Amino acid sequence: DRDLLEFLIMTFSTKNDFVNATEYALIGHYQTSMVLLRSCFEGQLRMIFNSIKAKEEKFTQILSKKKWPTKISNRRVHWEDALNRDKPLSLFDMCVILDKIKMTRPLKHSYEYLGIKELNSQTHRSIHKILDSESFLMNAVKGNEFDKEKLRVIFDYYQKYVEIALIIMQNAADILQPRFEPLLIP
Repeated sequence: DRDLLEFLIMTFSTKNDFVNATEYALIGHYQTSMVLLRSCFEGQLRMIFNSIKAKEEKFTQILSKKKWPTKISNRRVHWEDALNRDKPLSLFDMCVILDKIKMTRPLKHSYEYLGIKELNSQTHRSIHKILDSESFLMNAVKGNEFDKEKLRVIFDYYQKYVEIALIIMQNAADILQPRFEPLLIP
């Protein structure tokens, strides 16, 4: 189905960024990888909303004018707020909306599932701590030592990206192409 293919191509156009983030981890730049992964998740969520907007007429069954409360403040957010470039939504708000419109079904708390809070704690720490980190890209002259535990953490985030991508693909397919034709007809 053309609509499904266009949705998937647009939604997962950021996949190479996730690959780059894991490649940095493979060469010992763990801090750089974490910063890039956090940006990748944000970009991925924004692309999901852009893809939904591009196929809005197909998603009418899950989209509404409803605004959902967030934990961040007393404000309420609408799914189209994620498209606002002047005042972008936080990762938390975007996850809340995706959960509410059931694009992350069967997950109920995609923000927690993706581990964004923990990732934020790594990437939003003091710039001095990042700059001093031996695994930061700019400190390559210090040499990087292999750290199995840090690499495992990066790969866990990458696995979560793949899993959420599969969930989004399946939910989009259920809406855009609810009935698949058999590949072989007897």
